[in-house]
Amino acid sequence: MRRCAVVVAILSCSPWFTVGARAQGRFDLENNTLSRAIDSIVENVVKLGKKEHFTELAVGLFNDNVNPNNTAGSGLKKALIDGLRKAGFKVVGRAGVTIKGEYSILEGHKTVEGTDQVFAVARISFQLLRQGQAFFDSERDLALANRPYVSNPEDVSRLGGLNATIDPTRPASENARRMIRGEDGTPEIEIKGTVFRPRGSPYALEMLVAKRVPQKTPKSEDYKPREVTLRDGRPFLRVSPGEVIAIKIINQSDYDAAVKTFIDGLSLFAFCEDKQITTDFVIQNKLTQSLCLGWFRTRDKADAFQVAELPSDDSDAPLLKNPSEIGSITVAFAAAWEKDEDRPRDEPSGRAASLEIRQGPAVDVDYTLVKRHIGVIRSSITIRYDR
Repeated sequence: MRRCAVVVAILSCSPWFTVGARAQGRFDLENNTLSRAIDSIVENVVKLGKKEHFTELAVGLFNDNVNPNNTAGSGLKKALIDGLRKAGFKVVGRAGVTIKGEYSILEGHKTVEGTDQVFAVARISFQLLRQGQAFFDSERDLALANRPYVSNPEDVSRLGGLNATIDPTRPASENARRMIRGEDGTPEIEIKGTVFRPRGSPYALEMLVAKRVPQKTPKSEDYKPREVTLRDGRPFLRVSPGEVIAIKIINQSDYDAAVKTFIDGLSLFAFCEDKQITTDFVIQNKLTQSLCLGWFRTRDKADAFQVAELPSDDSDAPLLKNPSEIGSITVAFAAAWEKDEDRPRDEPSGRAASLEIRQGPAVDVDYTLVKRHIGVIRSSITIRYDR
């Protein structure tokens, strides 16, 4: 089964961009995904491991220390742990060497045909420490052009917990400004009853909550809709320990949607046991809605989204815990289609790829493998919740 190579960049690529006030810094824009940034970090750790003679290390916090609303650090850690293991490192809870870092969402600039354009970019900085003392700091020891940055809109939305409607026909700078406004907390969310969406988007979410009874797995009928409120312009869900969450994914567009779901930055498929599945998309058919009940394990089994807990039987769960009291759920939508004649008219050319997952009846946790073409990201929705 072929791994999906989803192209979601909404910005027409020019050769270089600058970040914030660092007008002299220039970076290659092509493929600036989170995955590429992680690869860059791992490459540096490999060099340092050979120089400093270590093969075992711990992965500390990766948080947005400027904006505590952004809680995708667990997902960033998961990707980094996977990359370090592939490079031959042993990742443990405590070690003589620790890597930690932070990320933040910045305003980037690029020049297209002599015109300055704005876009959103995520900066990642990291340190390696021995006995609490940093012997490597990316902000100090790497040239600006070699520091990890992310410009892929989907990944920026995931890291920043942004709420935005992204129109492929709009100028790229306008889409970027909408993303950045979402980062600043300007209300871009509309709420009707218990359903909420970015303003003007055909994609929406509804949060459902159930009380978990010991030794009993919640069923779909146990979940009840719960209202969300705006806190600093961001949707917020009040939940308590012992409750479990379900996510109703609503697609009111005229096209099937390819949906990515992240909980505290961790993919819905972070604990997948099905080796056939190598993507983290789910297909939501046009003009339909369905419930996402938990972490995907197999096509007929999932672990409920337990407030403040990761799946307890996963060996990496202790490494991924985040001490923050606030968590986040981010859902990103792109158009999906099976046949070329079904391609949305406003879909940019040259950005499609195949896909393999479809969400079946949520009550039965029934997933079916399919192939679809995937377009650019069109909407990103993030809700915060208590942990």
